[in-house]
Amino acid sequence: MVLFCVLLRRIFGDRIGIWGYTVFACVFASYPFISEVYVYYYHDGIDIGYVLLALSLLLFMEGFDKERKKCFRYLLASLLLLWAAVGCYESFLIMYIVGVIVIMFFLGAADRKRLTLRLLCRIVLEGACITVACIVLRTLMQRLLTGIFSLSESGFRDIAYGLRLLGDENGFTNFFMLVKKYWLVYCVNGVIYFPIRIYVLSLCIFGAVSVALTIKKKTPWYMLLLAGMVIVPFLLTLVQAEPPLYRTCQYMPFFVASAVLLLYLFCMGLRWNRIGAAVFSVFAVVLIWNQAFESNRNFYTDYRKYQYEKEVLTDIAKEVTERYGPGAMVIFTGSFVLPDSLTDYYYAGYSSEEYARISRLTDWLDPHLKEKYHSPHGYSYAGEARYSLIEWGMYAFDRPGLELIRFLEMHGYELRTTWDEELRKRAEAFSEGMPQWPADGSVAEMDGYVIVHF
Repeated sequence: MVLFCVLLRRIFGDRIGIWGYTVFACVFASYPFISEVYVYYYHDGIDIGYVLLALSLLLFMEGFDKERKKCFRYLLASLLLLWAAVGCYESFLIMYIVGVIVIMFFLGAADRKRLTLRLLCRIVLEGACITVACIVLRTLMQRLLTGIFSLSESGFRDIAYGLRLLGDENGFTNFFMLVKKYWLVYCVNGVIYFPIRIYVLSLCIFGAVSVALTIKKKTPWYMLLLAGMVIVPFLLTLVQAEPPLYRTCQYMPFFVASAVLLLYLFCMGLRWNRIGAAVFSVFAVVLIWNQAFESNRNFYTDYRKYQYEKEVLTDIAKEVTERYGPGAMVIFTGSFVLPDSLTDYYYAGYSSEEYARISRLTDWLDPHLKEKYHSPHGYSYAGEARYSLIEWGMYAFDRPGLELIRFLEMHGYELRTTWDEELRKRAEAFSEGMPQWPADGSVAEMDGYVIVHF
């Protein structure tokens, strides 16, 4: 957060006091989507990525006023840092582009730069070159490592996947469907999901400031930059051919915190700035409190899910080890569902007022739009936060069940599994008449293999 504050101070200088930068950092750090990434084992990649990206943006901005050779060096350094950040998480590329747009917006708003067509074309060209070069470097590195370590590329999607989907005979229909899904996930869900509500509010703040600056400075460039802030995050939807998961939204903490900074400048610029400061302080405290509350709820829910699923898996491991000995070959079948009590927050009941509001906002456009997010528990709106480790581990990657075996190894149990397709088909057929765990008979032997049926 300190590096992003340094970046912003290079733009605003003393116009923003220590209180403004403190609020920016707190809003950034407490944004709830960060907690969705931190539940993963290698979450430190996010911290490293944010540091690298802040340095990359800082160097990109510092290169604006340099002569050609020095500017090239700054841009090259920015590219290398971005490449390293994208190596931590690919979605940092979206944050980089959004960051460049926000920097240009702030430079114009703070009268540090006069936004002109020539300047914007230069920034677009430089940013596009860095982005394309980063994608090429990332692809080459991925192919190199895949070849060296014989890694599987199953399930990997690149930009060609989305282009093929949009390029067929139903391309326009597919594109319009993606727009509708994105609108549902990243706008309409704000009716019930606090992080999305704050994101939509931030878009409104940037929109209001854009209109005001357009009128004041008589230039259309602020509205164009606003359009870029809206469109760029959607690009990942085109690549994946579906709205990206919330945990991939690394740009959101920075974007939301930047919108709060605009609100700070507005409140402190009022004639009665003491009242403005008091209003902003109350707003900031309420926002940070609620974001921290939401983040802690995510952590606590994940902790409860982890403890529950650990108990389920260790109980299975104990029974299998006692009956069939250590190292038994296990095949997991069926489908595992978490109890409602663990994930009820992430669902809206079909009779709830929130679901009725979502229906009113979507049914006029497409009454079937939200059906993908229907479940026996209700309308699901919180992304991966509701997912089950066991359900994921049963079918993860090209090695079904292997992640569950690895999880049990962490807890001292030695079991094995197989991902032979024919054996798994036989196991699925064998388990059709079996009761579900933990009922008697949910663990059985088939030709030397132990079948565990959920």
